[in-house]
Parts: sequence; structure tokens; C-alpha cells
Amino acid sequence: MNLQERLKLTNHLLTAVTWAALFALSLHLVVVKVALASKPDLVYLIAPVILLLVVIRSTRRYFHYRKLMQRGRVAKYLDLMRAFLGCAITANQFQASYLQTFKADDSKFSAMEYEILNRVFCDADCYTTDVQLRAEKPEILIDEAELRRNVAVALGDLCALENAPQRA
Repeated sequence: MNLQERLKLTNHLLTAVTWAALFALSLHLVVVKVALASKPDLVYLIAPVILLLVVIRSTRRYFHYRKLMQRGRVAKYLDLMRAFLGCAITANQFQASYLQTFKADDSKFSAMEYEILNRVFCDADCYTTDVQLRAEKPEILIDEAELRRNVAVALGDLCALENAPQRA
């Protein structure tokens, strides 16, 4: 996660916690005012429960934003793979774009994300249209059909990992 993503995530977290605290405080004051008029013991039972519910909701929002931020890291790769598998770009265009994007990316990926993305990087690097060269090194070099198969597997793995809908 780069610095900008961390700042945005921290901002969302601080906003959620601030709103939760303000809401809990205002609700606590209302409950205290009502309870003091009728049943003072009720305040000590309800206020902590309400505060706990607010904190749980804020935590859920934090993890929701965090998941969105993580999904954004691999979104460009998902889009590129979908464009290639959907024949919107050629194998040569995919190879050039993917290699350039992966080399220039400074994002911090999870171990699984990196493994999948690096596997596609290796496949894109091993792709060639030169039949004679592929015949000389068949264990290393791959053709377009094999590249498509490998990218489809990687896309499925990433979608399963990211819980994103798989579209080609």
C-alpha cells in the first residue's frame, strides 16, 4: 500500500472513529437525561451496549474501506487481463502493457496477490510469436494459446482472492 492509500485509509478510519465517538457521546447524554428522570440504573446497562454497537459498526466500515483499497491495487491488472481475454487487446499489447505496469508498480501486495501477478509477469515475459525460437526452447517460451490459458487461470485466482466478479 503506497503512502497516498495509507493516508486515505487513515483518514477514513479517523472519520469513522470520530463519528462513532460523537454519536456515542450524544446518545449517552440523551439516555442519561431520560434515565435520570425515570430509572437511573438503566443508563449503566444501555450506554455501554450502544457504545459497543457503534464501535463494531465503525470497525466494519474500516475493514470495508481497507478491502476497497486492497482491491484497487490489483484492479489495473484485472482490467488488463479481462481486456486480453475478451480480445480487446492483442497478445503483444498485453505483453508490453503488463510487463511495463508490473515493473513500474510500487504497491505492496499480499503474498498471494504477488505470487499470482508475478506468475502472469513470467508468462508474459516468456510469450513470443517466433515459432522457430519457441521450437528451440519449448520448456521456456509459450505461444498465445498458452498465455491465454495461464492468464485465465490467474484471473480466476485473483477474482477468488479478491471476491471480485469474474468477467472476461
